[in-house]
Amino acid sequence: MRRAHAIACGLASLLALAPTHAFAECKLQKFGELQVTMAGGRPLVDGSINGVDARFFVDSGAFFSTLSKQRLGPYQLHLEPVAFGAVVSGLGGSEAPMLTYAKDFTLQGFGGQTLHKIAFLVTATPMGPDAIGLLGQNILSIFDTEYDLGNGVIRLIRPKDCGKQLLAYWHGDASVAEITIEGVTRESPHLIGKALLNGTKIDVLFDTGSPRSLLTAKAAAHAGVTRSSVDTTDAGSLGGMGGSRRFETWIARFDKVDFGGEVIKNTRLRVGDFDLPFHGDLILGVDFFLSHRIYVAASQRKIYFTYNGGRVFDLSVVHETPETPAPASGEPAAASAATATAAVSPDTPKDAAGYRRRGAAHAARLNFPAALADLDQAVKMDPADAQNYYSRALARGQNGQLDLAMADLNEALRIKPNDVPILTARGELHLVGKDEAAARTDFDAALRLSPTDSDVAYRIAEAYTNTDYFREAIPQLDKWIAANRRNDQLAFALNLRCWCRATLNVELDLALADCNAALRKASGNPSILDSRALVWLRRGDFDKSIADYQEALRQRPGQPDSRYGLGLAQLRKGLKEQGQKDIDAAIALDPQVAQEFKRYGLAP
Repeated sequence: MRRAHAIACGLASLLALAPTHAFAECKLQKFGELQVTMAGGRPLVDGSINGVDARFFVDSGAFFSTLSKQRLGPYQLHLEPVAFGAVVSGLGGSEAPMLTYAKDFTLQGFGGQTLHKIAFLVTATPMGPDAIGLLGQNILSIFDTEYDLGNGVIRLIRPKDCGKQLLAYWHGDASVAEITIEGVTRESPHLIGKALLNGTKIDVLFDTGSPRSLLTAKAAAHAGVTRSSVDTTDAGSLGGMGGSRRFETWIARFDKVDFGGEVIKNTRLRVGDFDLPFHGDLILGVDFFLSHRIYVAASQRKIYFTYNGGRVFDLSVVHETPETPAPASGEPAAASAATATAAVSPDTPKDAAGYRRRGAAHAARLNFPAALADLDQAVKMDPADAQNYYSRALARGQNGQLDLAMADLNEALRIKPNDVPILTARGELHLVGKDEAAARTDFDAALRLSPTDSDVAYRIAEAYTNTDYFREAIPQLDKWIAANRRNDQLAFALNLRCWCRATLNVELDLALADCNAALRKASGNPSILDSRALVWLRRGDFDKSIADYQEALRQRPGQPDSRYGLGLAQLRKGLKEQGQKDIDAAIALDPQVAQEFKRYGLAP
């Protein structure tokens, strides 16, 4: 704790260097303006550790800044144990961390200032190739924090003589919603406040570490909505930090949600069968942050926010008219259902990096016309920066412009030929185009450039499996599994390798061993049960296949793959009527499911 206090003092001492915003007698001293690029639905910032470049996800829901053990090779960091019994908990489970100290640490936006002996927890949780770790509340809560992700910026601010004044200084004529939060302390660092869901009080967590907002099934039930309610849609499985557990999610409709006076009527929310390791009902993730400009006033125990326009929540599996908040009001019942006027930021990017960041934010919200207009401008202003082409390639790829995306990746690699994320992205795009040889060339180069980073191998394995190159995925999974025997993500790597062998109908004993090992680590997980059911089906153990498929469907009844596999197993056992009924039900859920199984050599 003394070291955490030292961090606070070290950062606070730099605030005198910062410029200020002022209104009335209140002054907002700006310590830093972090430049944010959205990557995989999460905000990413640049910095360095011990003089070596590093990138970090900003995670307002994390109690402490954390590094990934797999990424520490270049940074000359010494690991030591933390206090006995200490664990890091998240949606996916828990793990025991290690501790390290960065001799020198800085972020772009700190005005060139370097901090010393900064503490980080170290976990085995993969961060992927984009980031070495995440920044948590032990750093973020030292200041008031303004999240302007729509413009690609996070501002660290120290208010002076502001009392109880409204601190959303940018709001102009826009309505400002206001939520009181619990005290942010080292012992309780989470940003938790109150909201109303169908008139029922809920606790909401403001969490940039979660790409999507997510409501607990328990809170949904208290608001009168369950999975069996009318108008719900299966939305797949999710996991989180700790990794040993995944949970099923679905989309459900709610009459009204009121966030401190911002009312959204007739809205849909993603619901999951999970519990937070601390009290909380609704995670407000990056989708909410992108659709709002948010000021976390730890100094006042308040959060102020204005609406940016567009969809508030990322629902992924549904396509309908976006929900729109009504103007803020003191009483939920008085709020109008009319469309709110967006609080358009007066900020205009001043350079290519600014346009790139804002373009990436637009892309994260699937607003591709705005994203590509900004990214075109970034390329025009600085055609020598590989990152501009890379960001535009990602947006073009999401928008289905694959040839243009490939052209951008080629140009990015001409400028920066040894960039691992760009090489990996181009390899993935080659696979989409069925050019496995070109993909292998890029993947091999990425692996040579990051020999100690097993996360690169895992991302490559996922790229292969996503495009049905299961045989090519297995050696990459072998590498990752060999290097991560104690990693809490191991269950999912074993499941993926089991699935690859099952779809190929090869080495079924090894596939079964992988699935069994995965289930020992993640007991009852429906995705793993589905994989093992396919192994049993391939082996001709139809009773066991039926049992696993039925248990997987009990947990996620709307999964067409499991329903179709169950039908096949029943047909092979001679249960023709029931088998055909389940196959028909699966095709009704997803007309493409039969073709998928046919690619694996399986048909009725």
